[in-house]
Amino acid sequence: MPMAAMDMPAGAGFQLLRFLMWFLMMTAMMTPSNLPAVLLFQRVARQASSPLARTLLFAGGYVVAWGIFSAAATALQAVMDRARLVDVAGAPAGNPHGGGPAPGGRYLPAEFLAAAAIVVVLRLA
Repeated sequence: MPMAAMDMPAGAGFQLLRFLMWFLMMTAMMTPSNLPAVLLFQRVARQASSPLARTLLFAGGYVVAWGIFSAAATALQAVMDRARLVDVAGAPAGNPHGGGPAPGGRYLPAEFLAAAAIVVVLRLA
């Protein structure tokens, strides 16, 4: 079935699945990088009262941050769906009115990458 013939799923169930996709992906990708910080915090927290609770609270802060990012990514992806900038798979969509790709739609991922690079360069300066 061609992508143009598929309707954009926009129901709450689909958005929940999309949020779970973002949240699980963020958790799976970021846990290995923040695990050393959690283990270091655990070592320091041993000297305080209730070290397990403090360590779980510290690690929970990371999980909450990833959840907030996941909610924002889900909302942005839903907006891009409604604007028909992306198809169901998240790839840049063609022009819904025919006549070739939508303005900017063909190079949308490259534009995001360029904007991110500019932000990084400006922060380093």
